[in-house]
Amino acid sequence: KKQDKKKQDQKKKDEKKQDKKKQDQKKKDKNKQDKKKQDQKKKDEKKQDKKEDKGKDKQKQPQPTPGKISPQQAKQLLKALENEEKKTQKKVNAKRVKVKTRKQEKDW
Repeated sequence: KKQDKKKQDQKKKDEKKQDKKKQDQKKKDKNKQDKKKQDQKKKDEKKQDKKEDKGKDKQKQPQPTPGKISPQQAKQLLKALENEEKKTQKKVNAKRVKVKTRKQEKDW
């Protein structure tokens, strides 16, 4: 009888261990699934953020931040200023009258 009782106790312990292992495995599986879902959500959020950033970049390009201009814009401004300066110089030079130098006659 004692042996039967020991065997039954051992079986119960084994069953409890197996049940606990199964529960632990289920928890692990659930955690893995939850983690996969979270990872997928993060990926989706990143993709969404990238799409939004691209849209923002397109909007930002025509409107640069104050005080900063792109090198291409700087070159365009410089060319425009040079062209304006050339036009102004042409006008000034056209208004200038060429003075002919005369030899002064001596009165003595």
